[in-house]
Amino acid sequence: MRQRAVIGCALTLLMVIGSTLPAQAVIVNFSGTLVVPPPCVINGNSNITVSFGHDLLASRVDGVNYAQVIPYVLDCTGATSTSLRLQLQGGGAGFNPQVLATSKSNLGLALRSNGSPLAVNSWLSFVDPARPVLTAVPVKASGSTLNGGAFTAMATLLVDYQ
Repeated sequence: MRQRAVIGCALTLLMVIGSTLPAQAVIVNFSGTLVVPPPCVINGNSNITVSFGHDLLASRVDGVNYAQVIPYVLDCTGATSTSLRLQLQGGGAGFNPQVLATSKSNLGLALRSNGSPLAVNSWLSFVDPARPVLTAVPVKASGSTLNGGAFTAMATLLVDYQ
């Protein structure tokens, strides 16, 4: 009886092991294309500074007054494509996520491309060398009153192939 139990266990073990083996094996091939970033250099690899000066009147911040051009230089010598896209990447303002946040509550910077709104973190396509003119203009939360004082904001300018 004991010998039958051992044989029965061995047969059960073989059936379990046999059922976990693959029924069929196939070869899986992987392929892809490695893309090198565009050989563009933004602003000579230097930071871009936009100064709004020291005389902004809080009562005149309206999304039109105090607009400043974002002075960037893009050198894409040797690029293999002229179809590019750019993005200003940063934190959105609490009162409007499409506007760049600043260090002052209720104050943000609206970004524009050739005069049209450009939401923070959104891609803008263009064909080089027709580069968009980027501007930033202070805006405030609707119904808010701004307090005086210095403010700062930070964004990263990205350029990529489309």
